[in-house]
Amino acid sequence: MVDTNPEKFTWGQCDVEGLVEFCNRHIGWPEKETRRMLDPVVKRSENGERYRQTRLESFMRYEDGIRFADVKSKRLRSVLGLKEDDSNTTANKRGS
Repeated sequence: MVDTNPEKFTWGQCDVEGLVEFCNRHIGWPEKETRRMLDPVVKRSENGERYRQTRLESFMRYEDGIRFADVKSKRLRSVLGLKEDDSNTTANKRGS
């Protein structure tokens, strides 16, 4: 279903208590850990700062006109069999 509401979208306040309860019940996170992770996000929100949603292309790299995922995680690079210097080489090609 498409939302056809003509009003401008605005962000609301984060329901921290609801998130803490949800994460504890469904993910098993302890309350203290969940609050520790949420605190920086809530503080930024209270200061009027907003996180920006990045575009999918920001996670991609291009090589010879072919689009590849730009994997930055060392663990995932290891699982995929990618070398550490693969991303640096590609980054250098883009800068040329």
